[in-house]
Amino acid sequence: MKLPKAMEKQILEMVGEIPRAKSKEGKRRLSLRPLKSEDPIIEFPTRMTWELWIPQWFPSSANKREYKHWSVGRKQKKSDKEMVSVYFSMSGIPQAKGRRSVRIRAYYPSENGWHDRDNLRKSAYDALVSCQAIRDDNQKWCLQGSVKQFMSGPGKPWGTSFIISTVPPERRIHRGS
Repeated sequence: MKLPKAMEKQILEMVGEIPRAKSKEGKRRLSLRPLKSEDPIIEFPTRMTWELWIPQWFPSSANKREYKHWSVGRKQKKSDKEMVSVYFSMSGIPQAKGRRSVRIRAYYPSENGWHDRDNLRKSAYDALVSCQAIRDDNQKWCLQGSVKQFMSGPGKPWGTSFIISTVPPERRIHRGS
């Protein structure tokens, strides 16, 4: 089986050897040389993705906290933080060290309990910050993805799913002056 040239080069770079040159006829030679210290090393950051599933639970809605006494809203947010922290610690997902993206999927048993999508966002992101699934919910540390709601159907599991992914660092080219 013959590999495409780009893939062959990438594999050779990863194992520490790169092809020298082409022959006079324009065909590739398989003469290899070990990497030297001045050869550029290209790192391919991997994107890791995890799903945090919390059955039979939804983040508290901002609308339900808005017109109540402040202590009621505080208790609801504390309850959200505790629930996410417990499931996060059991999931084995590593704590955030860099930038992450988060998408939220809410699966409802019926259409009666649906919330406005933006109302679920604030409490959910605060809970993710408190258990260190994300470093902060600002734009520097978290790409806030979509919030989607689905009906799971009768007899099927319902709850909230967080899809958490690492975000590779931005590539910047520094040029000498």
